[in-house]
Amino acid sequence: MRRFAHLAHAACAPDAASEAVIRRAHQLLLTQRNAEAEELLRDVDGDALPVPARSQVLSMRATNLFWPLANPAAAAELVDNALHATDPVMAHPARANKALQLALSGRPRKALHVLERADPTLLDDISAVCRCRAAAAALGDRGQVDAAITASRDAARIAARNPRAAAHAMGVAEHAVTAAVAVGRLADAHTIAAELLEQTRDSPGIAHSVALAVSAMADLGSGRAATARHRLTATLDRLEEFRDNFGVSYRFRIVATQALARSGDLAAARTTEARMRRTRHPAYGFTDPDAVLASAAIAAAGGRLERARILSRTAAHVAHGRGQLAREVVCLQAAAQFGDREVAAALGALTGQVEGPRIAAATTMARAVAADDAHQLLAAATQFEDFGDTIAATDCLTRAARLFRGTGQRTPERDAAARARELRALSGAVALPPQAGA
Repeated sequence: MRRFAHLAHAACAPDAASEAVIRRAHQLLLTQRNAEAEELLRDVDGDALPVPARSQVLSMRATNLFWPLANPAAAAELVDNALHATDPVMAHPARANKALQLALSGRPRKALHVLERADPTLLDDISAVCRCRAAAAALGDRGQVDAAITASRDAARIAARNPRAAAHAMGVAEHAVTAAVAVGRLADAHTIAAELLEQTRDSPGIAHSVALAVSAMADLGSGRAATARHRLTATLDRLEEFRDNFGVSYRFRIVATQALARSGDLAAARTTEARMRRTRHPAYGFTDPDAVLASAAIAAAGGRLERARILSRTAAHVAHGRGQLAREVVCLQAAAQFGDREVAAALGALTGQVEGPRIAAATTMARAVAADDAHQLLAAATQFEDFGDTIAATDCLTRAARLFRGTGQRTPERDAAARARELRALSGAVALPPQAGA
């Protein structure tokens, strides 16, 4: 292995030698020989490499340490050392990687602050796609979905000219879908997911399976619980055949737990949740609110509505503390769906801070739940249905029907209940237990 490191010092052709090292390391990474790749790249004398090669080595090492080797602390130390080096050019790829680490640890504000000083014109393709991924994750968490989608498009263009950037580009697309779902831009979520499916249709390995799971995220956001469940089951089965050293199965088990719970399969949801907790990857702190919300979905489906409300508020509190505004909205909406009467003010405070139609619908619902206002619940159901969240619309209609029944208003009760049944049949989701109603 030392002979590959020695190539980087070849005076006759330094560019060709460094490319040979990078190519060999890339082959090792593709075959999941990650410890060998780290040893090879660590032994390279960075000062002897041209700047583009040095930048690639930094990004490859940071990625390898952060994900497959599951050592975010070592990855952070590597990047921090590069940031404090005297070479001003290398500071830019270091900032791109630092921003990505911050975004994926759930610190979007710090990530965006670092990104402001990462000049995209001074980045190699791998660092550039890392920058896109950091932007999509952080901006999505802040509720700025248009900018997150732009980052996804930029990453796709980079991956089209450099296959080594493809894995990160898929991650950028996933963040853009997550961002679009969180704010209620579901048509955008489905468009990005469909493009990713097409791009990976003939790809080797698990790329297409991951794209299926990303599509399932859009499906669940649109209330298509049965479709999401089917796609996620297929993806997780496929991942079982591979050594998932990037931890992607952890992320998708969070979504699968929610889909199974809302589909009414509590046994499978609990099994998936337990597996999710056992396989938690330290690189994905940004999903912590989602994991808590998955547990809330199980509690609600099992009739433990107070527990579901507590967990949803806890998830919202975590998201709030980290500045993950879009995730906070989703968590507060869930709390209201589970019957929480105390989240309307928090949702109102987020109005104007995030893009998309979800915030308005969630605020209408929360106020209606707090006031036991059946007519406002119908208004919220219409808002949710207009942008495609049929599960939330169904929950609003079901609660409204119960309120109408309690006041003896039979016609509106029948109408609301009938529409709830229609949407439930389309989505494959089950009704929340009666205790969630009025």
